[in-house]
Amino acid sequence: MLPRWPDEWLVPERERWDQVRLHALEGLAQRLQREGEYLAALQTALTAAQIDPMRETAQRILIEILLAEGNRACAVKRYHEYRRLLRSELAVEPSPLMTRLVQDAMSA
Repeated sequence: MLPRWPDEWLVPERERWDQVRLHALEGLAQRLQREGEYLAALQTALTAAQIDPMRETAQRILIEILLAEGNRACAVKRYHEYRRLLRSELAVEPSPLMTRLVQDAMSA
């Protein structure tokens, strides 16, 4: 950002900015979904998921949008991709809330 300046002081500010941006994008995606604006909601949720691929709320909102527009197979596929990412990078599973969301969609 500034030549020859250590940028360590920027790390907390970048993190703060990312959190603000993610919350704003997630909220907007949910509002657009409620209004039936699925394409805009999907694009907004995808942006949030790209900023932080590990962030479950962004992934869950994306899956909820896919389900709302009737794309159950795409939602299940997205869940499995997210699950593989978590397993390979962190050796953890998605939350029970996320898993229930997809299981309910698969049994419907």
